[in-house]
Amino acid sequence: MNSKFKKIKVLESSNTKKELNIKLYGDEQAKSVLKFHKQIEEYKKTPLVCLPNLASKLNVGAIYVKDESKRFSLNAFKGLGGSYAMFRILCDELNLNPDTTSLNDLLSDKYRKRLEEIEFVTCTDGNHGRGVSWASGLFGCKAHVYMPYGTAEVRAEAIRKVGPAEVEITDLSYDDTVKYALEMSKKYGWILIQDTSWDGYEKIPTWIIQGYLTMAYEITEELENLNVIPTHIFLQAGVGSMAGGMIAYFVEHYKNNKPIFTIVESNV
Repeated sequence: MNSKFKKIKVLESSNTKKELNIKLYGDEQAKSVLKFHKQIEEYKKTPLVCLPNLASKLNVGAIYVKDESKRFSLNAFKGLGGSYAMFRILCDELNLNPDTTSLNDLLSDKYRKRLEEIEFVTCTDGNHGRGVSWASGLFGCKAHVYMPYGTAEVRAEAIRKVGPAEVEITDLSYDDTVKYALEMSKKYGWILIQDTSWDGYEKIPTWIIQGYLTMAYEITEELENLNVIPTHIFLQAGVGSMAGGMIAYFVEHYKNNKPIFTIVESNV
């Protein structure tokens, strides 16, 4: 084995849910999510970059990289999930049908005062919090972001720069900070918008995952224009929400020719 790859660990889990409803992450849902994102003034499809030299070096047909550093003003895909989930939450709060409510409808004077009264809370170690802060500014809501012990102040400041969120670095671990955000939501009546789920808290994380489908739909649309069907797809692990949603989408979309999926995460 090449010495550069000796420290790579490959993990395989047999703990899979056969009953997963991947229709929640299929083409129709992706089209609905994309329809919402296209209403955001900053929306622009991010590049799918072809790397012919690397493909030649590795002796494969083609390599494409989705460049999410161009997404909104966030340089990351997280704003997709946060903004879509926030849209769905606000439609619920205002008893609006998300299928027939436009972004302009929601941001109209009719609902402005009510939106200003709504406060969100989340835990993050970085980009999810930036997405929530940015989205709260988009909708005119308030947001509170808690970060785990050891977070660099520069990461907290990055969240403040993109939106109106109040940011606090706690003295807790990540998991305990999630619990703390949940406690604060119950104490003050804030809405928890978290990208991890647990029993009884699944609807909002599902909306966040669905928000990432814009990225998947853009990829398949461009590959189909190139007459390309991917054989292997590599995804970042993170907390797992993006990877899970993307895999569900691609499995459904390429149901007759499923790619091989690899989820990777740096150990540094």
